[in-house]
Amino acid sequence: AELEPLLVQLLAGPAVADYVELADSHRAAGRHREALQTLQRALDVRPRDPLLWWWSGRAALKLGELERARAALERAAELDPADAEIWADLGQARAQSGDLEGARAALDRALALNPQSLRALHNDATLRRRLGDRGAAAPPTGH
Repeated sequence: AELEPLLVQLLAGPAVADYVELADSHRAAGRHREALQTLQRALDVRPRDPLLWWWSGRAALKLGELERARAALERAAELDPADAEIWADLGQARAQSGDLEGARAALDRALALNPQSLRALHNDATLRRRLGDRGAAAPPTGH
């Protein structure tokens, strides 16, 4: 009985890798809907994989599916709260869905985790422009 979860994981491994490879080829060709569908199949096999949730969220963002993107990125951040890139994309999804306070919190978290994250700095600058702050994008100063 103890070997069963290990066996399931071993059997699932190559399938997930195949799904990720296929999803990446769809993404590279601009076929974001197909990439998202493929990633969903991978998530059916490995539902606690933060990278799969992150990639799904990014694909949904590309499609303009903001609620789906936000839900996937929230899940990714829950599963891997130390990943600045996930928080940066979550900030973007929150901003695009109109949650500017939530976006600010996610970007603050991203920049606290990695002040040099280009994704976080870019999304922070975009949010600052949207809020009317034309100053340089910089990590927040003590919250």
